Amino acid sequence: MSDFDIIVLVGDVMKIKKLIMGVFGIISLLTAIVLLIILTIPTAKEKTFSFNSTYNDKNVTLKASLYEANEAKYAALICPGYSCDREKWRPVSDLLVKKGITTMTFDYAGQGASSSTIGFDNAKTDAIPKEIDDAIVELQRRTGIDDKHIILMGHSMGGMVAANYATAHSDKVDRV
Repeated sequence: MSDFDIIVLVGDVMKIKKLIMGVFGIISLLTAIVLLIILTIPTAKEKTFSFNSTYNDKNVTLKASLYEANEAKYAALICPGYSCDREKWRPVSDLLVKKGITTMTFDYAGQGASSSTIGFDNAKTDAIPKEIDDAIVELQRRTGIDDKHIILMGHSMGGMVAANYATAHSDKVDRV
């Protein structure tokens, strides 16, 4: 075997190695895409509705989504962060429903699809407890789950609101 034959053979091996690596890369990419699609497909059935509340002594209509778990013993009310709407919580709601927890998300006054206008006063956490009261009443009316089985969840401003509400109204929620 001459030096030329060895160079050609090494070149062929390198081409085959690149081809194999390319095929594995494509397979990995396709697998990631399929998993992404499968993991983001909503599984819980969403029921959207509106309910009435007051915000700073004004009547407002709040939009909400309910995701019911079969034979749920608990219900979670998710309090979104400032300027975040209820749709952002769909993946979390799906996971909770899979764990047997009915979930309700809602848009504060002036956020998402709820009525009113958004402004800095929407971030006043002392004005939001009435909306949470009304959301809990609506959640209980639609599911029949009592106060001792209500969980409050939230992030950012919603987390602060949930913690403050639960502290002031421990008789209305089970945990945060």
